[in-house]
Amino acid sequence: MSKSKSIASKDRHRKDVKTGVFLKAHPRSRSHTTKVTTKGQITVPKPIREHLKLVKGDRIEFLIGDNGKVTIMPATADVRELKGMVAKPAKKVTVADMKNAIEAEGGTIK
Repeated sequence: MSKSKSIASKDRHRKDVKTGVFLKAHPRSRSHTTKVTTKGQITVPKPIREHLKLVKGDRIEFLIGDNGKVTIMPATADVRELKGMVAKPAKKVTVADMKNAIEAEGGTIK
């Protein structure tokens, strides 16, 4: 048995330090480990980067749940995911309407 496989099998039944409860991983899941450097940095394992579709320069968000479980997710998103978040206006606004609104509020248009 290789070292990575033995680590993965141990992690499938790891005991939570805080609660003392044994944690079970999904049967098809694989464990991936990394080290924390002296500066507090980590390298996200390649299978995790691929799963999250992370590329160089992406940001990662760490969320701590009520149960103490930490979730890692990309902090960057495709702009297309924003579609539908803001309702369409009842009436279309023209450029002339925008200019008039700016002038009415005391703004200047150059």
